[in-house]
Amino acid sequence: MIILAIDYGTKRIGLAKGDTESCIARPFDIIENNGDDFVFEKLSKIIKEEWIDEILIGTPHGLTGEETDQTKYTLNFIQKLKNKNQELKIITIDERLSSRQASSMISKKGHLDDVAATVFLQNYIDKLSNIK
Repeated sequence: MIILAIDYGTKRIGLAKGDTESCIARPFDIIENNGDDFVFEKLSKIIKEEWIDEILIGTPHGLTGEETDQTKYTLNFIQKLKNKNQELKIITIDERLSSRQASSMISKKGHLDDVAATVFLQNYIDKLSNIK
């Protein structure tokens, strides 16, 4: 199963791709958030070209679990994505510490978004492989 992870941001959207066969997640791309039409067109193309079976989206929360403005933006994005991709399984995951973990892994801020998506995708794949 091929999984696309999305780290949604109001400026940039980080993407990671992984699969359950190799159990490896890797950074895939960063999309500039130039509005819904632009983003959904890019995602639609990626979903088709990369044979995506499932989408994993990180939902941000404050450190104590409270919703933030970014949580609301992300949940709105998730609902729109579900409406446009009803045939795909779309799962959410708590991404609370993924950006912090990603920033400790890299030195360039510009690549933080796709690495953050890679962090929570790898955690998800690891949990799936332990279930099997």
